[in-house]
Amino acid sequence: MEELRQELDTINTSIRQSNSVIESFTNETHDLCVEVNGLDHELKELAKKKEEHQEQLDEKKKREEEDREKLGEDIQKKIELEKQSLRIDFEQQSQEELKILVEILRKQDEVLNDLRASYEEVKERSASVNVDDLAAKSLESRLLSLLDGIRSDFSMHAKPLLRRTLQENLSEAAQQRRDIFLKDTEERRTLLSDFVEKQRNEFLDFYKMHHEQYSQQTDLVFGRLKEQMEQKNKQRKSEANAKLEEYRQQILQSSERSY
Repeated sequence: MEELRQELDTINTSIRQSNSVIESFTNETHDLCVEVNGLDHELKELAKKKEEHQEQLDEKKKREEEDREKLGEDIQKKIELEKQSLRIDFEQQSQEELKILVEILRKQDEVLNDLRASYEEVKERSASVNVDDLAAKSLESRLLSLLDGIRSDFSMHAKPLLRRTLQENLSEAAQQRRDIFLKDTEERRTLLSDFVEKQRNEFLDFYKMHHEQYSQQTDLVFGRLKEQMEQKNKQRKSEANAKLEEYRQQILQSSERSY
């Protein structure tokens, strides 16, 4: 009976220890519970960091949108400035071309004046040799017609040439400025797109790394917990089998003594 009492005390002690372990799990004071709670806290911190990072991404997106709008406004301002610059260049070039045209007309007037002088000289000579008035008037009319034809022909060829030259120069200047604007806009758009893609990849790498770390730690903790529970169950089963065997031997011995 003493042995049975001792065995019962041992069983009660084991039960108390098991209850203590169960209570520690219930109160979350066990080392494994503390570790799991720590991992849960770390997971919450990671979620908080993820939320903060998302807020930062949203803020960056908002700033990028504002930058795009500002970029559009800057481009519009540049276009207006370029229009003014083109207008000024057009006026300056027109003035220069006008000066050239005036100079050409001046030289043409000099030629016409020389022709008039020659005509007057011919007229005087014709008068001195008693040329018929009708012939003189006919010569005068032909000379004036010739002068008008020269002037008309010059104007007819000079004005379209001048207009075409101005249009070509203005068109070429406008195309050059347009190409510069497009290149600058494309470079800024490329830089902005690269920056956004870089931030996105960094966030994905950060989230993936911490998610893998959390998964590994969680698997490790639950693996250790499972291993400990299996060892304890195996130990309890072994102890129970040993005690049953001991009881069986005692019963056999008692039976033998009875006989």
